[in-house]
Amino acid sequence: MIKINALSVAFLSVYSLHVIFSILLERLNVRRLLASDPQVPRLFEPFVDLEKLARMNAYCAAKGSMAAMHAGVHGIAVLGLIASGVLTGLQRLSVQLVSGFVQTGLLFFLCLFVLFFLLELPFDYYYTFSIEQRFGFNRSDVKTWVFDQIKGLLVSTMVLMALIAPVLWLIRVFPWDWWFWGFLSVAVVEFSLVLLYPVLVAPLFNKFDPIDDVVLEEKLRKLTEKAGLKTGGVFRMDAGKRSGHSNAYFTGLGKTRRIVLYDTLIDSHEHDEVVAVLAHEIGHFRLRHVLKSIMLGLPILLIVLYFTQRLAEWDLLYTTFGLDRAWPYSALFIIAVFWQNVWFFFRPPAAALSRRFERDADAFASRLLGSTVSLSIALKRLAVHNFANLNPHPFYVWFNYSHPPLMERLSYLERMQQPLETE
Repeated sequence: MIKINALSVAFLSVYSLHVIFSILLERLNVRRLLASDPQVPRLFEPFVDLEKLARMNAYCAAKGSMAAMHAGVHGIAVLGLIASGVLTGLQRLSVQLVSGFVQTGLLFFLCLFVLFFLLELPFDYYYTFSIEQRFGFNRSDVKTWVFDQIKGLLVSTMVLMALIAPVLWLIRVFPWDWWFWGFLSVAVVEFSLVLLYPVLVAPLFNKFDPIDDVVLEEKLRKLTEKAGLKTGGVFRMDAGKRSGHSNAYFTGLGKTRRIVLYDTLIDSHEHDEVVAVLAHEIGHFRLRHVLKSIMLGLPILLIVLYFTQRLAEWDLLYTTFGLDRAWPYSALFIIAVFWQNVWFFFRPPAAALSRRFERDADAFASRLLGSTVSLSIALKRLAVHNFANLNPHPFYVWFNYSHPPLMERLSYLERMQQPLETE
């Protein structure tokens, strides 16, 4: 059981603030949707009517309500693990079942991972077969969903072991400076994942084929040549077998970098719109946004691991939470929960940087195309096709949004069009 002292009060205060704030933030956004009088924005008048807008708002409200419920249930579950003594029980069980510091730690974290995986299953099932099904997006069946969950569990388990096993070994071998060597180890794994995800992980879930539309393929090829882009290719992903949502993304580094277009995007957009979406993704590549994000994250990782090592040596942490000093796995878990709660309140600057990257990619695409028209139309069609929130709460945007809200983004492109026309 947790002892009541300054440390436990501080931990529980930060934890509770995170959970409550998450729920209130989602409710704030949902309430804005439900309370506002639906009016079609001027920029969307040719693309959506009042009936469609009401359905889009209902979809966003349903997702927001589920997110609030998920935050509450997840928060209670994690706090229950820490306060009930389950962590100590799992630690003792791991020591009894296997021998060795690294093996025991791996089993401990694997048990926790499976527990959280099982906790997430009902939410994922409800989202897929209730919300997505109700609004016409789900194209999956239970068999496909189950196999996806199993594959996801296996892949995530391997990634977890690749991250944790070296760190546990380093804690044992270098007890005072493992944080530095652990940083190098985790950085290598992260870079490896970025490199290998497009060619090893993603194909386990989807098929990636060359663009089969000859005319579109030629337009895309000319655009990549104009941008001086060298990648592993532009691929069509069979996203439509699971969902009706449309999207595109840039992934990988070096020889594994590639641009992926959902088949639903290609099938529901005109060629010029698909070209504009590709130009935006090329912007991310040419401006090195993926690499910049990784490089900005590495100093944060180094600082976090340094203070994790310091906290893991703090006797008060073990006495407060009733942990065994000889087996610090539970302490590492509690420290990880603490960092997760702290990082939550640093979302705004991270989100602001991401929104800046998106605006820069839009500007790059517009200059590359010589116009903002096709990109604007593509964004409008994507928003309507995906039932995006056209009227999010400004505070929610500031805190959470990785992309500029659509109305702001379209207005930005509108203002950019006039200078392009005069060039």
